[in-house]
Amino acid sequence: MKWQKIDPATYRQALIEAKKIVEQSKDMKPRFGGGIRSHLIGKLAEHYFLKFLRQHGFEDIEVPAIRRNYSTIENKADFIVNGIKIELKSRVNRNKNKGLPFLYPKNQLLQNGDSIFTVWIEFHGVKLISGVNDDLGEYRIAGYIRTQRIRFFGTGKFELKRVIYDCYVVPASELSDISKLVRLLRGAK
Repeated sequence: MKWQKIDPATYRQALIEAKKIVEQSKDMKPRFGGGIRSHLIGKLAEHYFLKFLRQHGFEDIEVPAIRRNYSTIENKADFIVNGIKIELKSRVNRNKNKGLPFLYPKNQLLQNGDSIFTVWIEFHGVKLISGVNDDLGEYRIAGYIRTQRIRFFGTGKFELKRVIYDCYVVPASELSDISKLVRLLRGAK
């Protein structure tokens, strides 16, 4: 999918939810460190994926990831579409590098192993604080993969903010076009 501009209404809603997570939860930390900005990126991803699904006519959508109360961690799939569990991952791609591999924390794959698909959405130029006419950044749905395939890719250790993460490294070329997922989900009715 091509890069698209982040709209102000979605940005505001995602920021409200990101702040709510920080206020309500002491245990819910972004996988790769960070604070409110990392939660903002995750919430933007959830809202844009939900919008994408609705634009493609899906009605049977459960969204455990978007909820009123963030005081507890729920180990459910982020989305359930026509009964199929989908894990959503987000990341920042500072240079819009098409070949940048996607990372999936090993310990998280154990927790989310019952998801059938994993979808990656990436962001560029997202700011935490912006003025009325500021560019809010861009996003794109990079693609998807069957979640169980992830464990067949190599792993690596990555340091971010003085914490070392053990991750599966998924080459960008291994993600399938999101339009193919739409066809698969329609067949699941």
